[in-house]
Amino acid sequence: MLASILVLASSSGGVARGVVLLLAYSLGLGAAFVLAGIAFAHAMRMFRWVRSHYDVLRFASGGTLIVLGLLLFFNRDWWLRIALDQLFSKIGLGTT
Repeated sequence: MLASILVLASSSGGVARGVVLLLAYSLGLGAAFVLAGIAFAHAMRMFRWVRSHYDVLRFASGGTLIVLGLLLFFNRDWWLRIALDQLFSKIGLGTT
């Protein structure tokens, strides 16, 4: 990409146009890296939260898997479907 901008800038004949093209390229590339750095900082904050609550998340996830497995094993998964349907109906997302 940079090579094509350099060729375009040299073929246009004007130094000012070449400077503008290289400036636009540099700003676009720099903006992408700045946005990636901001997103990475936010992601690291979320990872720290997950790390500090890891035991709670692990036990809650394990308990959920056990409950769902037991519901499926004893063919009582319809209880969950009814409960979710009632919950979704209360918040306006139910079936019509």
